[in-house]
Amino acid sequence: MSDVADAILAAKDEIYITDWQFSPHILLKREGSHKNRLKWRLDYLLLKKAGEGVRVFLQAYKELELAIQLGSEYAQKLLKHPNVVFLRHPDVFIAGVLLWGHHEKIIIIDQTLAFVGGIDLAFGRWDNECHMISDHLPPPSPESIPQHTPTELVLEGDEDEGQYQQWIGKDFYNPFIKDFVELNKPFDEGYDRSKEPRMPWHDIASAVYGPAARDVARHFIQRHNFTKREQEEGEEVPYLLPRKTFSQSEEQETGYLRDILTTAGHTLTTSAQMLRSVCEWSAGVPLEHSIMNAWIQAIDKAEHFIFIEQQFFISSLLKENITNGVAEALRLRIARAYRHGQTFRVIIVMPLLPSFPAEKFGEKETAVLEAVLHWNYYTLSRGEDSLFGRLHKEDRIPEDEIKNYISVYGLRTHGEINWTPKSEIVYVHSKLMVVDDRITIIGSANVNDRSMTGERDSEVAIRFEDKEMIDGTMNGQPYQVGKFSHSIRVHLFKEHLGLLPSQQKGGVESPSSDISVEDPASDEFYLNTWMKAAINNTQLYKQVFGGSMVPTDDTVHYKQLKQ
Repeated sequence: MSDVADAILAAKDEIYITDWQFSPHILLKREGSHKNRLKWRLDYLLLKKAGEGVRVFLQAYKELELAIQLGSEYAQKLLKHPNVVFLRHPDVFIAGVLLWGHHEKIIIIDQTLAFVGGIDLAFGRWDNECHMISDHLPPPSPESIPQHTPTELVLEGDEDEGQYQQWIGKDFYNPFIKDFVELNKPFDEGYDRSKEPRMPWHDIASAVYGPAARDVARHFIQRHNFTKREQEEGEEVPYLLPRKTFSQSEEQETGYLRDILTTAGHTLTTSAQMLRSVCEWSAGVPLEHSIMNAWIQAIDKAEHFIFIEQQFFISSLLKENITNGVAEALRLRIARAYRHGQTFRVIIVMPLLPSFPAEKFGEKETAVLEAVLHWNYYTLSRGEDSLFGRLHKEDRIPEDEIKNYISVYGLRTHGEINWTPKSEIVYVHSKLMVVDDRITIIGSANVNDRSMTGERDSEVAIRFEDKEMIDGTMNGQPYQVGKFSHSIRVHLFKEHLGLLPSQQKGGVESPSSDISVEDPASDEFYLNTWMKAAINNTQLYKQVFGGSMVPTDDTVHYKQLKQ
């Protein structure tokens, strides 16, 4: 989010943002004192740029408030300025769409730099690799947190050097305890921080510069113009026009945007293609499901290894009319590897529980959570029609050998609240796939029919194919890997294994830094490092936290959950 803040400040002409959830009061940077951080509040940044003459266009999913509270109407009322246009879509009375929404998460600066991924600019999303569960520092004084949004922020007086909460108000979030309510009161506390942990958030987004960003801008413009026509907006909502094809001369003129990423040390050159799930209701265009197509194609072409991070995994259950083909593509590729005697690995990382209230299992309050769990299990491992079931029944892979090809993991962390040990799930919200350290797909689409089929939720992703290759290893053999795909996969593996310097006390290198994550397909890594770490960590958490840790293999019926 820090790079997003810098990009917004650098904008000269236009800022485009579309989110599933949009929280104007979120802090995009959190270094230094509270007073210093306040200037990085999203509403301040956008209205500051609007005051400088930059045109700001926002599109939010217009939720059915009886079903879900996202605060889009409040955000629209808050961000009033002649240079700000804030549209909400769909209007159920015009579009007739009740069940589907706009799920994409995009920020575009001057049609030249675009951020695309799974991260909404919303409460509860900001986090880092440490995934802290507590935030017991004192809150800023109420008078230092303006409820309104001035068009110009003036910071006067002495700089406040005190340490304050990282997650203020509703930004301290744990949907397992209680979901968002009254988002028009953003600084009201929703939890007792002296007893309850926050839910850490793990997510991924990408930034593209140049021609790929221009394509993302065209998508936003297409949606904006369609919404204007459908809702019969007046002259105060102008039509938008895409810029011409990105040229070499323009690259020189827009170096100020490229420099944001270069300064942050995040730039690599790849082939980048925008992908979408859209249709007539969402963008006024014929059905497109290029995200699903790209996932299936990449899985089919995989040679050694696939790494997936996903919020949901509901796929390829034809008896239940679940038609997206991601799980079937995985089955076919794994079966091919088995028949040919190949070493082939698939690692999937998901949330241990979906983010719905989880305090009263077996009662109506947890019905949605239990339904999502059912479909995740039914897709992956439970029953003859699941991915694991079909690999055994149809492809004749012995049950005890399936784990050599595919395995599924969750993330959990721990900390202390008032000297009491606490544990909480790290919520995996990413929508990422890395194939052979050469191809990476990052976007907003979950593995389910809502996201993948194109006729339901609207989604956007970027497919990266590396052009800069370096020497690597796959299953013990020399192998050319891509700089970008390899670097992001290695970083994520180190994060999940707790090997990053930022995860160590004092920021020093981990004592386990001799662990290599370079070869994800080898037995040494896949079986003896990754899988072994998961097994050991599960046992340690059971020993320390016992029955409070859900889910576990030891908890098999509702009576145990209530004890």
